[in-house]
Amino acid sequence: MLGRRIFWLAVIAAVVVVMRAPCVFGVYDYTPVNSPPVTEEDHAGILSIIYGGVFTESGVDYIGSGASAGISALRVYDFDEEYDYNLDLLLGNLETDVDQIWTDGEATVTAEVKYAWDSQSFGWNGGGTGTDYYELFTHEDIGTPDGTKVIDIAGDFLWGYRPNGVEWWSLVSENYNMGDYEDHMVTYKIEGLGGPEVTWMVFMEDRPYIWYEGCGWPQYSYSDRDYNDFVVEISAIPEPATMFLLGFGGLVLLKKRK
Repeated sequence: MLGRRIFWLAVIAAVVVVMRAPCVFGVYDYTPVNSPPVTEEDHAGILSIIYGGVFTESGVDYIGSGASAGISALRVYDFDEEYDYNLDLLLGNLETDVDQIWTDGEATVTAEVKYAWDSQSFGWNGGGTGTDYYELFTHEDIGTPDGTKVIDIAGDFLWGYRPNGVEWWSLVSENYNMGDYEDHMVTYKIEGLGGPEVTWMVFMEDRPYIWYEGCGWPQYSYSDRDYNDFVVEISAIPEPATMFLLGFGGLVLLKKRK
């Protein structure tokens, strides 16, 4: 009898541990990106539209061929507590930096493509880590002079994103929604364009994504998590001192991958 009691107590304890175990969302270094519907372009297709040629997936990166031979889109970390959350517009290090807080530089920001029903707006916070939203452009500005803006900032800042009036930020801790912090932006560094500019490509996801698994919650998914709803190119303009470093190999570490 005692043995049976011990057995059932152990079973109950195991069930309690499972029920109280933290939910696992599968996000570590990089936010997962899903394939889009067949009527939309994925990241490789969008890169091909913007830069020409054909882009082929290589891990989390994309490598160009044909007209885009020599051009690569190298993924920036989305999350990692061991690394620096600041991504420098000019000196961003793909080995250590995360795309949540950006910092320092003058940049040309251009609206590129949209694959979404909702209206799309992209902006920033004007400096610091606050959440005052300053719009740069909307999806209606794609292909027009209003679709390109220049910002000049010394110090930290956040990118902001407003699909259909809902506000998201590059700093994930500002995106609390239904019990989870959402990442609505993934970033690539574009290498091989040949100019002095340092270019980043930002892909946005407009809807929230919640997926509770094994936690006693109903499973719920709202977003398709394809990160193609609004795509923006950010081209940082080097100052003379930075161009000196670029010319003499001061950024060799940028080409290293984890």
